[in-house]
Amino acid sequence: MLMLWYSDDAKPLTERISMAADYYRSKYGRSPSLCLVPTEEGPIPTSVGGISLEARADVLPCHLQIGGE
Repeated sequence: MLMLWYSDDAKPLTERISMAADYYRSKYGRSPSLCLVPTEEGPIPTSVGGISLEARADVLPCHLQIGGE
């Protein structure tokens, strides 16, 4: 299951993913393992805090899809 996360602030991608992961943990009681990010985010690391990242053209700008595989 993936949770949609919207963030239009200027924080770095890694910070936005960490914030989304914290919320996911508090809401679902488990840690996310996958985060889909929009391709236009620029250089995207392969993981952040143990969460695998994948750039996808079908993810809208300012959105993340975070959750389990």
